[in-house]
Amino acid sequence: MARYYFEVFADYFMIDLLDDGMHSTFTTVEEEDLSDRVIVSEGAITLMTARNMSVPLLLEIGASPPGETVYSDVETWDHVVECSIRIKSGRLAIWGNGEYYPDCPRVGVEPGIYQARIFHGGLNTLSEDGLDGNDVYWVVLTPGQHIEKKVIRRFIS
Repeated sequence: MARYYFEVFADYFMIDLLDDGMHSTFTTVEEEDLSDRVIVSEGAITLMTARNMSVPLLLEIGASPPGETVYSDVETWDHVVECSIRIKSGRLAIWGNGEYYPDCPRVGVEPGIYQARIFHGGLNTLSEDGLDGNDVYWVVLTPGQHIEKKVIRRFIS
């Protein structure tokens, strides 16, 4: 199992996990997307963040199914979503929408379909101005099959 830690500038309250060379293909953000806090498009998963600032992102890539790791008790997280992503390039790009794409971090992965479980935590910790907080985002990817996006635990502010 590989673990990575990033500080990502979540401009427009978004972080993209992309099959390297792809871009999110959604054209509008629907009310459901805001509530689900995740948008899935071809070769991309977009996380909606609580802050429009640099936020911590933990990425875990492994062989055990999402949800079967030590930290995965969904009751301890504010919001949890499952979905999948196809990675053809063998590299996953972690891109904050305001960053220069060629410079964003990349992680090598075996090409294939990955199931994702995405955890959002600390969503109630934001300062009044929304600039500071202890929000954290954790993504667990495991080889698998295509699944439809499903909210496991929904955050209601």
